[in-house]
Amino acid sequence: MADMSWQDKRKCFTFIWTLENISYNWQERYESIRSPTFAINELEKSEYHLDLYPRGKDNDNYIDFYLQREGYSPFVNITLVIDCELALLSEDGSVLTSLKIEQCETSADFCRFKEVKDVLNHNRSTYLPEDKLIVRCRIWKSDREMTENVQCFARTRIHIQMHSLLWNIRNFSSIQSEKKCTYQMNLVLDNEVLMTIDLFFKNSYTRRFN
Repeated sequence: MADMSWQDKRKCFTFIWTLENISYNWQERYESIRSPTFAINELEKSEYHLDLYPRGKDNDNYIDFYLQREGYSPFVNITLVIDCELALLSEDGSVLTSLKIEQCETSADFCRFKEVKDVLNHNRSTYLPEDKLIVRCRIWKSDREMTENVQCFARTRIHIQMHSLLWNIRNFSSIQSEKKCTYQMNLVLDNEVLMTIDLFFKNSYTRRFN
């Protein structure tokens, strides 16, 4: 492994993955967000993807990444040995942090890549411009150089719905004790129930919201 000061001038395959609305991710520890699949022609058209673990695989204080070759079987496929580097980029494309792993075959585990608090809290404006996480994965042949530089771009968007509530409660001042008023909020797209709000007065002095 090597830190972000490591540089390689060899021709390579570059995969840049932008994740939008990343702070709204709901994954728990050991749950991942999977990137779109990308194919590398110079590596026997082998296919790979990245797995991002926003809250880590075994430690929820760290962000983890995992590079996986798809559909590999040692009885069918040619074993390919690669060098790979994973980096987080700023909005202008400069490298914020990176890690390199050499001599990989079917996968590369970028364990404890970056502390969650550094990305989401301390340096949020730097790592998440407009709530976007920009990930770059570079791949080289270990034994020889590729014939050309190739770039591939992908985007994943976490869809969100924002709701505001304006609840006109009729005859509010005359609501009797223990009588419940219910408000139901539905999702816009499929009209499923998102949440319900119950309001009632427990007695003449206490108001309770559920």
